[in-house]
Amino acid sequence: MSPLRQFKGVPQEVIRKAEGKQFVSLHQFKFLHQPWHRYLDVDPPEIGELIGIPNAGRLVHRLGHSFPKLQLQAQVQPIARSLLRIDLSIVPDFRWDEKTHGTAETFLITVEDVDGEIILFHDSSVLRQRYAEDEHNVSITVPMFEPVSPNCYMLHICCLRPMVARRVLRLWLELPSGRPSGRKRQR
Repeated sequence: MSPLRQFKGVPQEVIRKAEGKQFVSLHQFKFLHQPWHRYLDVDPPEIGELIGIPNAGRLVHRLGHSFPKLQLQAQVQPIARSLLRIDLSIVPDFRWDEKTHGTAETFLITVEDVDGEIILFHDSSVLRQRYAEDEHNVSITVPMFEPVSPNCYMLHICCLRPMVARRVLRLWLELPSGRPSGRKRQR
């Protein structure tokens, strides 16, 4: 099902034809499971040609750029034997449309272990329209468990509205080989 269905006023023919297209490209392999992302990489005339409705290219291009997309960067640092600090930088990378987004969008931030079995952190973050072009910084503290290997955590950010807007960031923790135990030596 196409995320274009979430927008009011999109002609059914456009939705049907967009759902019937699968963008296959070796250098875009990561987008095969979410073909709508491919709309962000092409210009409006090419989109119209791809879906077979030349006049709809501009509409689909505009709507594709309205999906909440975030650029993420994270720095991971152990702050104690059993605690890890993640400094997350979030930069919105989408066109804010008040009809679509209202005055704010809420995102859920979670950090999981590498297997996705344990949620180590969860919180929500509200992006307000007036700050939609600003960089946002979030500091997260999560527990570290023994054994520490593999030194990987999964950070997820997803929009709480029913829009297809989810980012996953794999966080690798580089620990020195002679990591201190955190215990005082007895003499």
